[in-house]
This record gives sequence, structure tokens and C-alpha cells, in this order.
Amino acid sequence: MFHDVRLVVWDLDETFWDGTLTEGGIAYRQDHHDLVVALAERGIMSSICSKNDLAPVRDILSARGLWDYFIFPSVDWRPKGERVAEIIEAVQLRPASVLFVDDHPGNRAQVADAVPGIQLADESMIAAFLDHPAFRGKDDSALTRLRQYKLLEQKQQEMRAAGGSSQDFLRQSRICVSILHDFEPHIDRAVELINRTNQLNFTKERLPDDRDAARAALREQAGRYYARAGLISVQDRYGDYGIVGFFMLEGLVTWGQPRLRHFCFSCRILGMGVEQWIYELLGRPQLHVVGEVLSDPRDAVDWINVPGTEEGSETQAHRFGEVRIRGGCELEVLEHFFRAEAEHVAMEVVTPEEALYLHRNHSMMLSYALRGLTEDERRLTHQLGMDDGFYRTAAFDPGPPGTLIVYCPAADAALAAYRHRGSGFSCPIGMRDVLQPGHAARTPERAALHQAITGLLAREFDQIPFGSIEDFRPHYETILAAVPEDALLVVILPNHRFNLGDGQETDVGPQKALNDAFRAAGAGRPNVAFIESAALIRDIAEVNRDIYLHFERAVYLRLYEAIGACHQAWLAHRAAERVRETAPPPARPGNSLFSKFARLLAGGA
Repeated sequence: MFHDVRLVVWDLDETFWDGTLTEGGIAYRQDHHDLVVALAERGIMSSICSKNDLAPVRDILSARGLWDYFIFPSVDWRPKGERVAEIIEAVQLRPASVLFVDDHPGNRAQVADAVPGIQLADESMIAAFLDHPAFRGKDDSALTRLRQYKLLEQKQQEMRAAGGSSQDFLRQSRICVSILHDFEPHIDRAVELINRTNQLNFTKERLPDDRDAARAALREQAGRYYARAGLISVQDRYGDYGIVGFFMLEGLVTWGQPRLRHFCFSCRILGMGVEQWIYELLGRPQLHVVGEVLSDPRDAVDWINVPGTEEGSETQAHRFGEVRIRGGCELEVLEHFFRAEAEHVAMEVVTPEEALYLHRNHSMMLSYALRGLTEDERRLTHQLGMDDGFYRTAAFDPGPPGTLIVYCPAADAALAAYRHRGSGFSCPIGMRDVLQPGHAARTPERAALHQAITGLLAREFDQIPFGSIEDFRPHYETILAAVPEDALLVVILPNHRFNLGDGQETDVGPQKALNDAFRAAGAGRPNVAFIESAALIRDIAEVNRDIYLHFERAVYLRLYEAIGACHQAWLAHRAAERVRETAPPPARPGNSLFSKFARLLAGGA
């Protein structure tokens, strides 16, 4: 008879209560009163569509303490079809999830014609509502859903009263969006959003119906190092809407445009621009929209704020100012975290070029980029298939005070490096087709280039032993000396724990030795901090078995939090230093005005 009901629209006369209000009075139905309360505690809302005068209806229901249980009540003398349609549009639900209850068959027919797909009932069916599966809802004894709809009702009333455009109203609403990257404490809410939302579920990729299986599937999807995910919470001047959205982004920019696997929102934030703001924040990734949705995420919005925005201010408060990231492609996960909380983020990561990989995660490449190449070195690099762009960086350029530079030399112990016998110039080499034959088919031109590179390496270069500290220490010194005075460099020391499988692990000796050498070179430098990534791994299973430098997503979240803690501690230290530098020198003993006055009283000089 019925299917899942999320809103009941009540007629009043001869339906909610017995009798007709304008024809001699009514007999109030306490059982129907209790039913409205019970439905609200299941998260099922109630509204009113009655042909009556508003004031007496409001007085009766207010006196009974029930008026505030109804959302978007419509009490006037217009036809009911158009009014029920208005209620459904305001509540932002699909007609199929709405039930209209009226004793008059003509009213029911009119509403069915105006709102195709709506469910209908007469007064004789009301007693069976609570026991029917369509009204099972879910526990909401705190009436959270009701409060959220009352906020929506208040907003729409104020928007109509204020006049002007809806965008002007949204700008005045002080909408604030937060992203919860650690969604594990709220994983059931993430599952619910993926499986139950429709109007604003853009991909409609569902999880298993079984709750435990759904949690496991979502953890598996989000755990991969190339996955970025988060829950979205929203507040505005009217109140807190709670967690209203979830996204999961897969893939790295380095290897092509990432795609949204999950992108879903509660309909209660429809029209606020939240989904458009999040889509822009994520860099407008690939999004394959499945089925009908009620908004276009490509539309631009300019009225969303981030947490910490001062009331009445045009500026947004950010946790970080300028952030610069240099390292491997996996650091795109860190960039994703920073993007939501920084004023500006710049990224330099590994990219595949025509014949070689541009290994920005190797300290030799960064070191030479900072000091510049001689003409002879430029000639050598060109012969090795590198253009001048291989040895450029903007990560250490002067910037605003408080700039954060994040660097991870993850290739130092993982990539072959070579030293030129004549000049001593050293460089890492990663050839796409020679070292990794599975990449794109080799053209004759590329085959000739590879042959020239390997021939030159054989004739004029020697391979540097992996983990050769003396070969890397000068490059570490060059990098550390280049850190701007007003910036903090956080070096992520690459992981040295190798996952052997079945809970077994071993140390990558060269990586550990290089980490110790880099840390030793930075000792005593006030604007350099080191984070040992291996220390943030709680279980060796969090390390990728194929590439020990790649982790599950949770490790990158810990890295992000550790970097933030380093940055905050450094900012606090700088502030304390400035206070000490500007404080007046302490008065010399016996030389203060008080001391002189005391000596005069004692008859001294």
C-alpha cells in the first residue's frame, strides 16, 4: 500500500481532528497528536494543508504544544493541489516519499493531478501508520531532523520577507562549510549518505545493504593511497545542519584527471551552493552524473565561507597561508588536505615527460635547481634528454611570512643516480621505456633517444651506490641553506619499512641511512623540521607492498596533521621570539626611579 514515507501532509478538518473548525467546533484527536510526535521521533516529518484561517489553527495547535512539530504548514483557502506542490518544493523531497492524508476524495484527486507520484491516504488509514514498514524511519528521539527543517523554514520565510535575489540572501546567510577528512568516527553517516541520498547523489554508486559489509567496502575504497575522501558539514547564521555530504576522489593529477567515485549530499542543503563549492575546491574533477539530479555542480558560487570567518568580514580565515609542496606524486593526497585550509597551495611533483620521469622528489634535482647549472652541466642534461625545466623550482622562492614548504626526497634511495666522471655532476635517471617497458609503445625517435642516453651513461658516468651518504650530504646542505628566513621547511623523511606481507617487514637500509644524514644536516636550524613517516605507520599493512613509499590514505592524514602541528609550533616560537626582541631591557639593579627615591628617603646620594 505505502512505500517509504519521509513527510506526511495532513488535512485538518475530519482528518487530523473530528469536525470542521468553521462549522461549530472540533473534537481534538490526542491519538493523532501522539502520532505526529512519534513520527518526528522516527525522523518522519509532518506538514499541514488545510482550508481554514491561519490564526485559529495556529492557536489550537500551539496551545497543545504541537504547532512547532509541523514544517511549512499551509493554512489558507487556495486549491490544495498547488499548495501541496509548494510544500514539497520547499521541503526539497521527491513526491514519491510524501504522503497526503485527506478525508475528501476530490482533494486527493486534485493533489494527485498536481503532484504526480505522491502517495495518498484517507482518514481511515491513519491508525495503521505506525505499524506499517513504510513509516519505520530511524531513531531521531533528539528531533534533529525536525530542528533542521525548522531552520530551513525560517530561512525561506526570511528570504521571502527580505526580497531581492536569492544569491543576495545566501551571501548574507554566512554559510560555512567544513571538511572532515577523518571520516572513520562517522563512517555510518558516510554509508547512509551514499546509499540513501538520491536528488543530490551524482554518481549513485551504492554500497552493500548490509551495514558491516558497507563499512568494509568503503574502508577498502578510501584506504588506497590515491583516494581522497571527506565528509562535509555545514553551518550558517540559522544553525548547524550537521554532516550533509560525502565525496571520494580517485586518481592523481600526475596520471590524468581524477574522478569522483562518490559525490552525494542531503537534500536539506539544496540551493545553498555547497555541492558547487566543493566541486570547485576539488579542482573540477571528472564527474559522470548518473540519473536525474537537482543541481549542476559546475555552477560558480561566491558566498561560501570556511571555519573561522569573522562575522561581517569579507576575508576568510585559513589555517595555513602559502603552502608549497615538492615530492612524489603521492603527495597530491597532502595537497588535497591543504587545499581546504590554505590560502594558496603550489605543488611540484613527479611527472612523466617524453622519455624520462621528472623526479622532483630527488634531492640532487632540487639541489641543482636551487644553485643553478653551469653551461657544461646544461649541455650534459640536454644530452640526457632533459630540458631546462627539469632543473627549476619555485618552492624556495621568497614568499609571505609564515610560508610552509613541504618536501619529501622519496627518490633518493629508490632511483638510480649517476656521477659524471669528468665534472662530478650527478643526476637521477628514470627512463619510461627502458626501466619500465610496460609504458607507451616506443617510437623510433624515442628508441633512438634512449639508446643515446644509455650510451652516454655507459661512456661518461658511474652509478652512485644506493645510500651513499657522502654523495647526498652536499645536496642536503644546499637545500637547507636555501630555506627563506620567514618560511618553515618540513622534510618528510621517506619510509624505510618494507612490507613483506603477512604482517612481516624489513628495513630498507639505504633509506634509513639517508634519513639520518638529512636530519643531521638540519640539526640546529630553527626553520627546518623533520617528520619520520615510518613512525606514523601503525600497522605494516598500511604500506603498499609494491612501492614502500606509498601508504594507505590514513597515513597521509596523519602526516598532514603532523605537518600542521610543526607549523603551529614554529609560528608560536617565532611570535615568542619577536616579543623577546621588542621587550625593553630589564632595569639595572638599584637604578630604577623607585630605588633612587628610596635612597633619597634614606638620606643617600
